[in-house]
Amino acid sequence: MDDFNNSYMTQTPEGSNDNPYFFEPWIGDGYEEGFYGLKTLAVGVCHFCTEDCPHTAVCRNPDSIWEKDQDCPFYASREDKAYYRLSNSNIIEITSFIDRDASYPSYKIFTYYMLKCAGDLGSEKRASLWNRIAFTNYLQFYHNDTEMTPKDAATYDAAYPAFRTLIDRLTPDVVYVWSKDIKECFKRNNDRLRYVGKADLEYGLELYVFKRDTSRLGGSQIAKLRYRLGIKSEKHKERWYKKLLKTHLGASIDTDEKRLDTIKNLANDLYELANAGIIGAAEDHLYFRNSETGVWTSRLKGVFLAKIKMKYPCFGRHFNTGMKAIFKDEVNLDTNKRDTSNIKESEWRINNKLEKIFAVSKKKDN
Repeated sequence: MDDFNNSYMTQTPEGSNDNPYFFEPWIGDGYEEGFYGLKTLAVGVCHFCTEDCPHTAVCRNPDSIWEKDQDCPFYASREDKAYYRLSNSNIIEITSFIDRDASYPSYKIFTYYMLKCAGDLGSEKRASLWNRIAFTNYLQFYHNDTEMTPKDAATYDAAYPAFRTLIDRLTPDVVYVWSKDIKECFKRNNDRLRYVGKADLEYGLELYVFKRDTSRLGGSQIAKLRYRLGIKSEKHKERWYKKLLKTHLGASIDTDEKRLDTIKNLANDLYELANAGIIGAAEDHLYFRNSETGVWTSRLKGVFLAKIKMKYPCFGRHFNTGMKAIFKDEVNLDTNKRDTSNIKESEWRINNKLEKIFAVSKKKDN
């Protein structure tokens, strides 16, 4: 146990203003330095216990669980009573996960996502993330159903004051939330956190991102965070794409007659690419995503623009300039790069999707 975690280990009586939350957070010894320089807090839903014991009802109540902190039959044979207690569950679990003594699927999925890695997760690799972040489960009681977390909004709202205290103590820059129910609760009680967006994660874990309202995390850092971790804003619907295209490409369409339909149809195409994970959307621009879907080379970006112009030939002058503004800070955009005869394997999946979306219809004059 590191000194930073020990500083949060003092248990206070039920209802204390100093510590209204029951479960002590895990706090890595590099938390202040941060992950990518950002103080990072991950928030799970709850701890689970499906044991049938005399304390079951007590431990499933956020008010009475305090009574059984050091009176759990599961820990009865453990000598270190200060460590093996219910309120230390976050720390016990993550220590076990890092040491590979226990396998927790959610911790593993989050680790893969944050480190952008694959394959075996050794202790050193696990520690490279968890020793730089903090973690807590949000609800302050044990739940008995590992297949279904609580869904009652009032349950989450009741737990928010305790979490607010934890936010004030840890002062994270960014908060990763592992549940839509918690996300909605934070948005209802919006006095500490501002919603950033949903992470592009496809492996069984819902992941939503917030920033603390007084965080040092600025606009450019949010944009970098979105790019690195594929965070989508929920405002990025088709109408957002239409507005972006109208702003930067409207003047390059040579006739008013074609403008509305072209903007609408291209917006739908780009929205489909975003849903496929091939491009991403930041606060005010799009970006090319390199992922398991494939790699965006300079040539492939040119092919992408050329396919757009082939499907929508009404685009005229300033098309390339407008697309460079849409794909902010992207300078390697050239519509002359159309040749896909020697497409690389790493480019193939993206190019295949582009072929389908930007196929030129022979029946319709665009």
